[in-house]
Formats: sequence, C-alpha cells, structure tokens
Amino acid sequence: MELDEYVIMPNHFHGIIVIHNNRRDTPGGYPDSTRVSLGDIVGAYKSLCVNAWLKVIKTEDINTRGKFWQDNYYEHIIRNAEEMDRIRQYIVNNPLKWELDRENPAQSEQQPQSEKWMV
Repeated sequence: MELDEYVIMPNHFHGIIVIHNNRRDTPGGYPDSTRVSLGDIVGAYKSLCVNAWLKVIKTEDINTRGKFWQDNYYEHIIRNAEEMDRIRQYIVNNPLKWELDRENPAQSEQQPQSEKWMV
C-alpha cells in the first residue's frame, strides 16, 4: 500500500491510497488468502491516530473529550491516468479553496456542493 498525493486540511484530509499487494501476510510469513480492504487500511490508520492522541492527552494531562474521526469516509476507485491526474490536482489545490470548502465551519450555513472531481 502506498499513499500517493495527499493534503492535510484544518479539519479533514484528502488522499489517494494505492493498494499494490492486496493480500495479508500471516505472522509466519506465509501469504493469507484474506484480501486487505480499503476499510482495513483506513480503520488501522484511524486507530493509530487515536492511540497516538490518547498518549498525548495522558502525557500532557489534557482534559478533553470528543469525537476524533467521523464515522465514514468517501471512497472512489480511480480507473485511468486522466482521472488520477484530475484528482491529484484537486488535492494539491484544495488548500487554496479552504475559504469556500464545505468542510470549513464558516461555511456550515451553506448547502453542501459536489466537488468537481466527484462528477
């Protein structure tokens, strides 16, 4: 698995995950027939982030509670090089459009819009 283009925004991130080898390896090194799903990858990433944040909270004695991640995520299979280039450009340019972004809390009163790359 490889993280291709990505950007970290103030309250979310965009990224392209490329799955090269879609098989798990068992602890003994023998290939398992179980396929690794995007959900497995995202779930593991979310878990690692939350555990790291919990360590910071404990170490720094921060008194905070709340939801760290939203319940779901948007996924899309990229089918060709043109689509890959278009989505990469969207990700690279996303910070420049933060003021208009539907995820920007200042935009919460406005109706959600479809992103150009999703169409």
